[in-house]
Amino acid sequence: MIWFGFTALVFFIIGFFILYRVPVCDSNKKPPRSLLKISIIIPARNEEHNLPKLLSSLKNQTLLPDEVIVVDDNSEDATARVAGEYQVRVITSSALPEGWLGKPWSCHQGAQKATGNVFIFLDADTFLETSGLERMMRTFIAGPGVVSVFPYHQVEKFHEAFSVFFNLMQLIGMNAFSFLKSRKPTGMFGPCLIISRNDYVISGGHEAVREEVLEHYTLAGVLEKHGIAIRLFSGKGSLNVRMYPEGWKTLIQGWTKSFTAGAGKTPPLTMRLSIMWISGLLITPVFFLVSIFSGPVSGLLFWSAIYTLYVLQLYIQFRRTGTFPLWSMVFYPINLAFFLTVFTWAGYRTSRNKQISWKGRKINQN
Repeated sequence: MIWFGFTALVFFIIGFFILYRVPVCDSNKKPPRSLLKISIIIPARNEEHNLPKLLSSLKNQTLLPDEVIVVDDNSEDATARVAGEYQVRVITSSALPEGWLGKPWSCHQGAQKATGNVFIFLDADTFLETSGLERMMRTFIAGPGVVSVFPYHQVEKFHEAFSVFFNLMQLIGMNAFSFLKSRKPTGMFGPCLIISRNDYVISGGHEAVREEVLEHYTLAGVLEKHGIAIRLFSGKGSLNVRMYPEGWKTLIQGWTKSFTAGAGKTPPLTMRLSIMWISGLLITPVFFLVSIFSGPVSGLLFWSAIYTLYVLQLYIQFRRTGTFPLWSMVFYPINLAFFLTVFTWAGYRTSRNKQISWKGRKINQN
C-alpha cells in the first residue's frame, strides 16, 4: 500500500513536469499597421451554425483584418449564404482534386485568392475576444516564424466537458510545454495558424500536406525543414472554441478522427511520462475506494490526501485549456474512463483501417 502511494506521488509530480507552463498570446510590441495586411482564411464545410459567432467577433476587433475569406467546401447547408450576410468574401470550392483532402484544399484555395502579406487560417468553430486578433498579431511580430494557437475551450453543455483529457493530451503531445521544453514542437494546432505569405510560399503551404487528415502536424515538419520556426500558444484571452456542441455522436467522431494519429506523433519519452501520469490518475481512485471499505483510518486519510492532490492538479491543468466545470475535476475518473475508451476505440479502428463519416465525407484513419 505504501509503495503504491509513493508511486502515485511520483506520477503526480510528473503531471506538472510534462505540462509545466502554457504561454498565452501577448506582447508589448504593437503591430505596425502600415506594414501589415492581414488575410483571414476560414475553410468551412456545413458550418452555418458556427460562422455567425466567428464572423461577428471579427467585426468587433480592436485590430481589424484587411480581408476575411470564407471558402465554402461544397457545403450541404446554408454556409455560403450565412457567410455572405456578413459582407465577407465567399469562395466556392472547386471539385476536390485527386490526392487532396477537403481542409487542405480549401485552405490552399483561400491562400491563392488572399491579398495580404500575413495569412491567418481559422477553423469555423472558433471565435475571438475583442482584443484577440491584436494580441495574436503582437505575439506573431514579437518572434520569428509562425504562430499556432490552441483555442480556449468554452464549455456550455454537459457532454462538452468530456473533451478535457483530449485537450490536455494535445498540449502534452506537442512537447513544447514541459519543464524541459523542446525547441522543436512535434506539430501545430489545427484551429489557428498565423504565417507570413513568404513563409507559406517557401514551404509549399497546404499543397505540401494535401493528403493529410491532420495537416497541421505534417505541415509543422515541412516548415522546420525550411528553417521556419514554430511557436505555440494558448488562446486564453484571445481565441476561443466550442468543441463539438452538436452532441455525443459528433464529439466521439471528432476525437476518433484526430486523436490516435496525433498521439502517434508524440515523442517516446513524453509518451512514457504521459502513461505514468495517467497510471497515477487511475490507481489513486482505486485505492481510495478500497480504503473506504477496508483497512485502517490512516489508509483512508492517506489516499484521500493523494486524491485531493490530483484534483487540485487537474484544476490547474483543466483551467489552462478551458472553462471546465468543477465536477469534471472532482469526479475526474469518469472523464478519464471516457477518454481511454474513445482512445482505445480509435486505435482499434485505425488498426483495421476503418473509415469514419465526418461532415458528409468518408475519411480513412490510417
